[in-house]
Amino acid sequence: MAAWNRENKNAKRTKRFKKYIFSRVNVKEYIESGILEAYALGQVSDQERQEVQCLTSIYPELKEELESVQQNLDEYAKAHAQKAPSDLKAKILAQVRETEQLPVMEAVKEKAIDKTQEERLDAGRGQNRNKSLVYWSVAASFLFILGLGLSYWQFNESEKLADQVEEQSLKLEGALEKLEKRENQLAKVDRRLNALTGSDYKRIPLKGTEKFNSSYAEIHWNKDAESVFINVSGLPTPPEGKQYQLWALDGDQPISKGMIESEDAGTIQEMLATAKADAFAITLEKEGGVEKPTLEQMVVLGKVS
Repeated sequence: MAAWNRENKNAKRTKRFKKYIFSRVNVKEYIESGILEAYALGQVSDQERQEVQCLTSIYPELKEELESVQQNLDEYAKAHAQKAPSDLKAKILAQVRETEQLPVMEAVKEKAIDKTQEERLDAGRGQNRNKSLVYWSVAASFLFILGLGLSYWQFNESEKLADQVEEQSLKLEGALEKLEKRENQLAKVDRRLNALTGSDYKRIPLKGTEKFNSSYAEIHWNKDAESVFINVSGLPTPPEGKQYQLWALDGDQPISKGMIESEDAGTIQEMLATAKADAFAITLEKEGGVEKPTLEQMVVLGKVS
């Protein structure tokens, strides 16, 4: 029964956290993540598909971007559907018929001539054979020229198609880059969610010092995995040119565990790996950090119990 209660509690915390994440959707970052291109290509999971359908119904900008992506993919498919001119076959057949009619007409005339004119007809037949050769030579030349024209047209169409394929390939490469970025972002969210809800993470509250008594932060530390996350939603915005720095205190030795990025304010941030610590502290330092903490600017402190 107790195990079921713990699992139910973790599930509720997970649901609240996901609701918190989606309530803070950054439309620009979501578009750049590549999830819309992956959705249009059918390369998303059921959960991601439901996420895209939900968010595009809420945010008009996302819906408009998705329609643009789908239109680009449609244009890429249409670019491969190239056909020869519809009247080209009819023109070739018409020219061939014209050349075939000439020797047929001559043969009809020969049958109508009286047998008494047979000797004169022999000479005429020789001339007709020469004419037929001329006619067929003209037809062959015409077909050759027509073939050259068709080849030139096909070459131009191939060049256009190659340009279109290259353009669409660049778009697809961009989509894949966005998809990879999106996968990295999702992995980052999963790590944060695990830090908040996982039983293998220890929660360490950091309380404000006398000078900063209203400040508060929270450490989530997995000692075995040496993984450290920090929630700084209780810290005020640092002054211009200043930045918060996290320290792990191992005995009397403070070790820097990284700078807290201002864009992660209000969420949790992954810090540098830590295997040993008796306490954690945050100081307000110059932007970029220092090698040793400024004790007068210690904002919060919390001991590991």
